This record gives sequence, structure tokens and C-alpha cells, in this order.
Amino acid sequence: MSIRPNPIRAALAADRPVMGTFAWSRSAAMVEAIGLLGFDYVVIDNEHSAISVDHTENLIRAAETAGIVPIVRIAELSRAVITRALDSGAGGVIIPQIHSAQDAHYAVQAAKYHPLGRRGMAQARAAGFGLALGQEYYDLANQETLLIVQVENRDAVEHLPSILTVPGIDAILIGPMDLSQSLGYPGQTDLPAVQIVTERIIKQARDGHIPVGIYAPDAAKAKAWRDKGARLLLMSTDLHFMASAARRELEVWQG
Repeated sequence: MSIRPNPIRAALAADRPVMGTFAWSRSAAMVEAIGLLGFDYVVIDNEHSAISVDHTENLIRAAETAGIVPIVRIAELSRAVITRALDSGAGGVIIPQIHSAQDAHYAVQAAKYHPLGRRGMAQARAAGFGLALGQEYYDLANQETLLIVQVENRDAVEHLPSILTVPGIDAILIGPMDLSQSLGYPGQTDLPAVQIVTERIIKQARDGHIPVGIYAPDAAKAKAWRDKGARLLLMSTDLHFMASAARRELEVWQG
């Protein structure tokens, strides 16, 4: 195995929007279906789902089979957790609950090899179990692996200018739900007070030439954020898609 060109990175560099969804179900078949449907990437969610380390690696394989980029949202800001996700072959990691430039710098140190960081070197799956190790591998890993930090609390909003200047940060992702809670309006993402802050984050990121993404519960909201400058769009979850489709059909049956 060797590092593959990352089409998500290429799209963001060209200011093109990309659409992904969360994998929560631990199902390799579901991940394959997400790829076959035409999503650009899938986020294997280790923060809010019950997906284990073993499941994560198999879901990465399923994504590769379907030709879709696998990104892992890790559970916490931990060098060991970041390393494990990348060594499994993830095309990128999302780091939740970043509060400061210091947090962002720590993430870079864990996710990138020298000279950007100090990611641990190992004969892991991402390096072809040792067969692909070498300077070319390290350079490609730094170039193609996405490091995405989440902006979802007051601290991150306050420190965003300094976060955006940390070398090695490839994109930021806004978490609207946690952001709304941090601002004192839990779950009320459509309130003007929350929308104003969200739009300001997008503008600051774009002014700093850092791609910005956001979670959206549906396509209409995703399109609205795309039109305001977000490029890394993340919509719903595999389980919610399944449940909502099943509910619609059940309502027809029962109606």
C-alpha cells in the first residue's frame, strides 16, 4: 500500500465544494453504499458512535473499495489516538473541541511527520506494513493527509485568528450544535446570534486562505452554507438516512 492522491485535498485547494456524511453504524456495507451513491468522502465517527479501533480500520478498507475518501473523527486530542487512526490508513482526521492555537499545534505535531510535526513512525497499514516506508512516503503523507480541526466553542472562536496561522492545519470544520451550546443557545443553530458567529468564522477562514467546512442536517442547509463559502460539507449520518427513509415508507404503509 502507498499514499493515494487525496481528491478532497485537491478539491479544497481548487475551492470546489465536497459532500460527505458520517458513518455511525459500524457497517462496511453501509460505507460502500455511501461511496456508490456518489458522496465524496465518509467520516468514520469515533467521537459520538460506538465504532471501535478494529471497526475503524475495516471501514477504511470499505471506503477504499468504493473509491471514497475515509476520514476519521477521533474521540479526543490525543497523540496516540491520532496516530492510530492515520496508521490505519485514514485519508485525514478531524480533531474535535480545539480551543486554542496550542491545541492546533499539538494536533499538527501528532498528525504530521518532520518537518511539520513529530508523528510516530511505524510499520503500520498506512505504510504498507513497512514496505512503503521511506522519505517519499513521509513527504506524501504530509502532503495528502488532511488535518481538520473543529471550531465548536467560544474559546476557538476567540482564538481563531491564531489557530488559522498554525502551519499544518489543512481545514477547519464548524460544529454548529456544540457551538450553539457554547454560545448559550443549545441546539438553536438557526438563531441570528449563532448564525452571525458562524458566518464570521467562515469569513475569517476564507480570508486566511484556510478551507472551511460545516455540518448540515440536510441538503438545503448544506447548499445555503456552500453559497456562503463553506466547501467541506458534511451532511447527516448513515443511520439517520436509513431511519428517515424507513420512517417515510412506514408512514405510507400505515397511512
